Amino acid sequence: MSGPVAECPCCGATKCLTQKGIAIIYLLPNRIALLLIFAGIAAAIWRGPAWLGLSAAGYLLPLVNADLRLLLYPVIAIAALLGKKPNCAKCEPHGSVFRSG
Repeated sequence: MSGPVAECPCCGATKCLTQKGIAIIYLLPNRIALLLIFAGIAAAIWRGPAWLGLSAAGYLLPLVNADLRLLLYPVIAIAALLGKKPNCAKCEPHGSVFRSG
């Protein structure tokens, strides 16, 4: 006998991502990059614009690793706000970014 089926924390078993799920899948795997981006912005405010290089390094770090999720986050988040339904990458790993139906 199988126990109760656990819901996906990203989509709640709907296979369409919520804003929380979008943040989990597209932002949180890049925690070091996010830390560098926010640290560079904060340092630029207090120390001067030369510290924005730290933010640029944080932005480029995932690109060096060929991880485009950080670049896709704003597109996916805004599209979800405008009514598109993004696929849950954990429930349907071989699907496209948006649901077709």
